[in-house]
Amino acid sequence: MKPIRFSLHAEERLAARKLRHSTIEQVVRNPEQIVPDEDDINRQIHQSLIEESGKQKLLRVIVEEDSSEIVVITVYSTSQITRYWK
Repeated sequence: MKPIRFSLHAEERLAARKLRHSTIEQVVRNPEQIVPDEDDINRQIHQSLIEESGKQKLLRVIVEEDSSEIVVITVYSTSQITRYWK
């Protein structure tokens, strides 16, 4: 199993959004969906539905993966589920 590394930007987003590393790691390893990043062919978006403040949200984790590790670039949650759910 490849290690997961968080970029500085991802660490800042985790703190600002009060998200846990364990939650992000779970989405990275077991996403409900993986979609390509249309802006960067080297990146994928791992996403899963979560409950946040009593509301259903979509947690999106943008990652780059190579032969040795998975790097979390950024994370965010959105209520615009139908916009991103494939």
